[in-house]
Amino acid sequence: MVHLMPERSELMSKKSARRITFSPDTEIEQVENALEAGLDVKMLGANEETVLMGAVKANVKSEIVLALIEAGADCFAIDEEGKTLLMFSAQYNVHLEVTATFLQKGISVQQKDDWGANALMYGAQSNGNIEVLSLLLEAGADVNDTDEGEKTALMYGAESNANPGVLSFLLAHGAIASLRDCEGKTAYDYAKKNLILSGTNELRLLQEAAGL
Repeated sequence: MVHLMPERSELMSKKSARRITFSPDTEIEQVENALEAGLDVKMLGANEETVLMGAVKANVKSEIVLALIEAGADCFAIDEEGKTLLMFSAQYNVHLEVTATFLQKGISVQQKDDWGANALMYGAQSNGNIEVLSLLLEAGADVNDTDEGEKTALMYGAESNANPGVLSFLLAHGAIASLRDCEGKTAYDYAKKNLILSGTNELRLLQEAAGL
């Protein structure tokens, strides 16, 4: 009996089916198809990022996160800098249910990466969904905790968050605006360089709260 080798195009098709590029528009059916084709959820990418980290980073919906977890993805994996999936979701994913999933799995809001940053700091830095930050605070995050450079979540938010409301939210929940990092900077000092905050009420609030 003669055994025919599969066509190269067929092999390439099967190989590509086992991979998936995540985006905010990724549908659950695409993920299910990739899993059925043999997607390895334990595969590591650049910076030791897992498939689940890549999905969360791409701002996918919670049903996709749950499907990957059910397929064996490790919720407690960390990347090469010590970032947890809770940190990834806090920073990149606006879907409240995604962050809630990792909290329910038992990832601690107090856990820090190699730079001393926690999930609340990453959320304050980039996530415009205030409900995500609120969930982290409800889970026990310390609003005035600092990283290795003595930066607080308020400083992270002042430096780069595109939603000014994040700052007023943190202030309303006890963030101390007068704290200074290891370079002597306050959140207001960072906010002055954030063009999005120029002329906003939040910039004025930071200045007043810092007593400057």
